[in-house]
Amino acid sequence: MVRSTHRDMYMNFKAIEVSLNGSDTTTVVEEQVPTGLSVRGLLIWQIHQVEWFSDQSEADCEIRAALSARTGLVGVPLLGDDGVYAWWARQTKLVTEGIHESLMPFHQPFLPPVPLAAPAISLYARTLADVAALQGTIVRVRIGYTTAPLDANAYLEIAETWS
Repeated sequence: MVRSTHRDMYMNFKAIEVSLNGSDTTTVVEEQVPTGLSVRGLLIWQIHQVEWFSDQSEADCEIRAALSARTGLVGVPLLGDDGVYAWWARQTKLVTEGIHESLMPFHQPFLPPVPLAAPAISLYARTLADVAALQGTIVRVRIGYTTAPLDANAYLEIAETWS
């Protein structure tokens, strides 16, 4: 079998977005994006960073989201669950001085990068309480990655990372 020796010199970006449920924001929503990868393929993604964004309105609530190689889940996976690459919670609190919120984007770097060879990656999101003001709110993630050949060493790293 011919192996690819392609290795990116510069970062690539993959953006994924999901809209919170329009009738109940506590309902888990998922956006699945094909990566074109496979553990039997020639390339892997080396994920260097994940950036989180939200157009959350001024409401007293918390949005939780996760980026996972596992698709079709019925709940937002937790940080320690199999296949989770990144996990994010955004809390907005109404305070007497106005509104307190976290800065966007929220940046999660991975040094060294984390390998991905899954055929798809999913973004999951929901709120902890149903908040009408958040119906249709967009949660976005931007993955910064480079590609590298899938050789025996990379295969072992994937097995070790996700065992």
